[in-house]
Amino acid sequence: MSVSRHFRVRAPLLSAALLCGGCHLLFSSPAPAGDSAASQRDTGTHETTPDTRPLEGPRVPDSTTPDASPPDGPRWDAPQADSGPLVPGTWQTIAKGSFLMGSPGDELCRQSGEDQHPVVLTHGFEMQSTEVTAAQFAAVLAYTPSGAAPSCATCAVGNVTWSEAAAYCNALSAKKGLSACYACAGAGASAVCTEASSWSGAKIYECAGYRLPTEAEWEYAYRAGTTSAFYDGPSSDSSCDSCTATEKTVDAIAWYCSNAGGLIHPVAQKAPNQWGLYDMGGNGAEWCNDWYVAALGPLPAIDPWGATSGSSRATRGGGYLSNGGNARAASRYPANAPKGADLTFRCVRTLP
Repeated sequence: MSVSRHFRVRAPLLSAALLCGGCHLLFSSPAPAGDSAASQRDTGTHETTPDTRPLEGPRVPDSTTPDASPPDGPRWDAPQADSGPLVPGTWQTIAKGSFLMGSPGDELCRQSGEDQHPVVLTHGFEMQSTEVTAAQFAAVLAYTPSGAAPSCATCAVGNVTWSEAAAYCNALSAKKGLSACYACAGAGASAVCTEASSWSGAKIYECAGYRLPTEAEWEYAYRAGTTSAFYDGPSSDSSCDSCTATEKTVDAIAWYCSNAGGLIHPVAQKAPNQWGLYDMGGNGAEWCNDWYVAALGPLPAIDPWGATSGSSRATRGGGYLSNGGNARAASRYPANAPKGADLTFRCVRTLP
C-alpha cells in the first residue's frame, strides 16, 4: 500500500509506560453529574510530554460496542445559519455521544496509530458544515493566506498555518463577544498562536468561543453514526493506491489525487455525510486542535484532547494531493511543515 506523498510521519513514538499503559489520548475533566457516559518539513524537535494525571470521574464502560442511540435526542439539527450575523457559514449542531474511534485491524488502507477504542464526548458542539472558504477567510481576517488562490472565492482556503486557523476562530469569537480560545501574538501570516492558558489541555472543551476541533470531535462528526472506513462505505484496494485509479466510494465524497486535477475545489460539491457535513474527506486536510501523538492507544477515553506539547499538530481527512485511503474517518497524520497547499480547517464551538 502506498501512502500519500503529501505526508510523512515523523512524530517520535511515545513511551507507553508514561501514557496510561499505552493510551496516547489523554483525558479531560469528568462529565457533569447526570450525563451518560506535498512532502512537508518538520517545524521543531520538541518532545511530546504527556499529562500523567489519573482519570477522575465516570469511566467508559468496558465494552467495544458504544451506545448507538443519541443520548439527548437527534445528533444533529437541520442546516442553519449561525445566530450571529457577523459569523459566516452554515453550522450543524451535533449532540454529545459515544463512538468507536480509530479503525479495526482488518480495515483496508489502515495506517499505524489508528488504535480502535471507545470514546465518550460529554459536550455537544456546532461545526461549520464546510471547510472555511477563501472568501470567508478574507472577510474575517482581511487578507488572503500567502500562496492561496484568491481567484476561487468558494474554494476551501488553502496554505493556512495552524496559527492562522486559530486566529480565524478567535476572530469569530470576538464577533460574537465570546471568550478567545487561543492566545495569539502578531497578526496575519506572522501570527503565532497557542491555546489560551485558561483553556489549555482538558479545558479546551470548556472554552465558550470558537476553536479547532479535537481529533475525537472531528472523527465523531465525520462518522455521523457510521462505522465503515468512509461515511458512505468500506475501503477497497483501489482506494489505497497511489493516485492511479478513481474509486467510486471515495469519488462520491472527496476530492483527492485521482480526481482533483491537482487543484483545491469549491466546497460542498461532493456528497455530505449523514449529519450534513461536506468535504470531511478530501479537498483540504483539516487542522485539529491536538498536538499529534504517534498512536491513539487502545484504552477507553472521555473527552480526549491529545498531549500538552509536541512538534506537529494533527490533521484529518486527507486533501486533494492525498490518495483515497487518507480520506477515511480514522486516517490521521502530523503536519510536519507550517503550511501546505491543501491544509485547511473548519471551526467548532462547544455548546452549553
